[in-house]
Formats: sequence, C-alpha cells, structure tokens
Amino acid sequence: MKIKVLLLSIAVCAALNIVAQVPAPADTDSILPPSTEAVTPAPPVIPEAQQPPHQGDNRMLTSVILIVLLLAAVGGVLAMFHRQNTREINALRDEIDALRADADKANALIDENIKTLNAKIEATKQALQQKQSREAKPQAAKPTFAPCQFLSRADVNGVFGRAADHIEPGNSFYELNTTDGVHGTFHVIDAPDVHQLALMMPTQNITGACDGENIHTSAGMKRIVTDKEGTAVMKDGKWHITSKSLIHYEP
Repeated sequence: MKIKVLLLSIAVCAALNIVAQVPAPADTDSILPPSTEAVTPAPPVIPEAQQPPHQGDNRMLTSVILIVLLLAAVGGVLAMFHRQNTREINALRDEIDALRADADKANALIDENIKTLNAKIEATKQALQQKQSREAKPQAAKPTFAPCQFLSRADVNGVFGRAADHIEPGNSFYELNTTDGVHGTFHVIDAPDVHQLALMMPTQNITGACDGENIHTSAGMKRIVTDKEGTAVMKDGKWHITSKSLIHYEP
C-alpha cells in the first residue's frame, strides 16, 4: 500500500514538473522599443499562411495530454486500491463467517449442556420430593404391647396375676403370644426348671390354667407336655382365660 502511494506521488510530481517547463508565449504587444532617438525599421510583413503555429496552443495540448495521463495513473492506482480492498474485505468476511460458525457450534453445545443440567436438576428435585413425601408419611405406630409375654399362675377365676416381657424365675409359668394385644394363645413354658417348680404344687401352679388326665397328681413326673394351647383375652389390663390348655405329664 505504501509503495502504491509513493508511485502515485512520483507520477503527480513528474506531471507538474513537465507542465512547469513549458515556456509561456511572448507578449509582443508589451515590448517597448529601446529609448533611442533612432527609429528602428519595421520588420517585413510575413503572410498569415506562412506564420508558425502559436506556442500557446502547443502548451494547452501538452497540458491536456499530461492531465489525461495523470488521471489515467490515478485511476489505475485507485483500481489497484479497490482490488486490494476487495480482497481484504472478502478475507475479513470469510473470517467473520468462520467465527460465526464456531459461535453457533459453541451455542449449540452450551444449549445441550444446559438441557442436560436441567434434566439432572429435575431428577434430583423429584428424588428429594419423593424422599420428603416418604418421610412426611406418618410412621406406623409401634405396638404398645409385647407380642410375647410370660405369665404367672392363674387364680381360681382363670385370671393370670402378672405378665412380663421376659421370664421371671420362680414366677413365670406360661408363655403367651399375641398379634393385637387383645387376643392370645398360651402354653406352659418348655423349660426344665419351670416344669420342676410347677410339678411341685400342680394344684396351685397348673390346674388354674390347664386341663388333663390326672394333672392333680404329679409324683414321679418330670416333664409337662402341651397337647393344645389355651386362649385368653385382655380385659382391664389382665389376661383372662377363655379356654384352658390341655396337657399331660411325662416321667
């Protein structure tokens, strides 16, 4: 670009220099005769057809030619500038198009990542909501009764005197199982020490809750076998026998 500007400047200067070197026509009317007393004789008159061409016309023609050449040079330089600018503009347009394509790809990737993140966030929200919903549901109330209870001897009215959630040595003789805390089935605890203690006084320890052949007599017997479990219901905080357990003794 700098070289083109330099060439244009050189061409302009050369044209102006040539124009300046063309001599101007002499103005014969303004020349005065020398201040002498002698009279200079007039030059001979030349016919108009034999006179040389006027020098002013030559200078005008030269100036026009130089101007035309100058305009042609300027036009050529401007054409070169235009072609160069066109190439640069096209190159810039290509770069812009490439950048725009890269930006579109980046935007598409960002949109895809945003969709993926939104899907993960939505899944996390749903999982949290489900967890909170499960935690908010009222938990099933734990039973206020022991499903397995150990009972003392029954009185003459068929009412067990005491219930515990573990065996109380010397006091527990029966095991009762219940699913609702109201109805239950019972049998003699299957343990040698319990059998030994119960058989020592069968009338007090056994006959109030059990039936069987000759259960009042336990001499020589060491084991109590339950043939059928008895049933009981909870009333006023105590277990009431509804049917006795059937048992027999074994030596």
